[in-house]
Amino acid sequence: MVVETEQRLGTESPRGLVDVVADLGRIVDELVEVGGPAALDAQELAGAGAGAVADRLTSLSPAMRAAVHRLDVLRVSWLPRIEAHGLWATDGSRTFPAWLARREHVRFGTASRDVKAGRRLAAYLPATLAGALAGRVGPEQVRAMIDKAPTSDMRAEALAEEILVDLGVTELEVIGTGGPGGDDGSGEGAAGDGAGDGGVGDGGETKRKRRLLTGEELLLTHVDLNTPDGFRRIVDRFADQADPDADERGYRIAKEREHLELAQTLGGFHIKGFLTDEHGHALSAALGSVMGKPTPGDDRTPTQRRAQALADLARRRSTTAGRVPGRRSGRRSACWCRSARWTGWSSGRAAAEARVRVLGVAPGQDWLVLVLVLVLVLVLVLVAQLCPRPCGRVRPSTRSRPHWSGTAGTASCRGACSVGWPATAP
Repeated sequence: MVVETEQRLGTESPRGLVDVVADLGRIVDELVEVGGPAALDAQELAGAGAGAVADRLTSLSPAMRAAVHRLDVLRVSWLPRIEAHGLWATDGSRTFPAWLARREHVRFGTASRDVKAGRRLAAYLPATLAGALAGRVGPEQVRAMIDKAPTSDMRAEALAEEILVDLGVTELEVIGTGGPGGDDGSGEGAAGDGAGDGGVGDGGETKRKRRLLTGEELLLTHVDLNTPDGFRRIVDRFADQADPDADERGYRIAKEREHLELAQTLGGFHIKGFLTDEHGHALSAALGSVMGKPTPGDDRTPTQRRAQALADLARRRSTTAGRVPGRRSGRRSACWCRSARWTGWSSGRAAAEARVRVLGVAPGQDWLVLVLVLVLVLVLVLVAQLCPRPCGRVRPSTRSRPHWSGTAGTASCRGACSVGWPATAP
């Protein structure tokens, strides 16, 4: 029944969509059979030579990448229609990306990225979709347009706004129209004031072909003129000019949503929260560095390993936070976690609480701490001035006697103090 419906609807193709996809599967099987590792090894052993096989693969690899990219864009363009149909919600799925991830056996992040790409291509980027399906726009350029161009209402309006521009051969090829002297043959712009290439105006000046292009089509004219990184920078520049406050606005909104709840419950703690992209990537990288790869025999799930990595990261941080430079071992986490005064008077709330407990100084009255320190220094200076200052020598013995001088009853060493030791003859 489905095949018959597809064949009736497929008016532009002599065969239905289901038949073409089935043929595509058979073509892929044949391609794997003639181009797989076993087939290539057999060709090298048969006398074709490794160099000849590698040269052939070098020329075929770009065509293979372009074909795979076109098929992937075609698949993504189907997703908005599947989502709008609503049949996916009948199995109890809460979101369309969750249903797609379970249906196609991919990660939720991969499914979400595909759904977002399909939505933006269908709603805001029709020229990008047409160029990608025709093979004129590569995967990196499509990703740059999806990620940055339609990220706000003002940027979406700028993409759809029409601009009168002068076109060259490269621009006409990118947007998929005929070049100078192409099928239209008129050579006149949308405003009617231009002539074809090589035409001469009233003043004897050569006029170039002009046409109305949308902002999206104008961006696509730079695909063949720049590297993928250069094209992404152009798209970023367009987005910044179209809506300069969009990135800052999105960051502020994300910062306002950012929170982390840590609540103790029965048998453990419950964690719930939201992080910005920057903080989320930082936390993910830190957990990944601690987690590493699972060892043989480790049957824990990824979420269990991530929880253990978070605990290990917190324990490692608590152990190294109170470490004194130059010492081999730091203070135990049980000590500095329970008493803030063992943290070395670190800044923040812990330091304020330590001052309250030890000195009785409330937060905001740090000047009292300075006064107490000054008074303590003055007291130490006065005590040092009133007490006699020893010269640092011990009582002379018979083995080693320093040079002594003085009368009987008292003896003074040649220093800054006098000691009431009995004088002995040298």
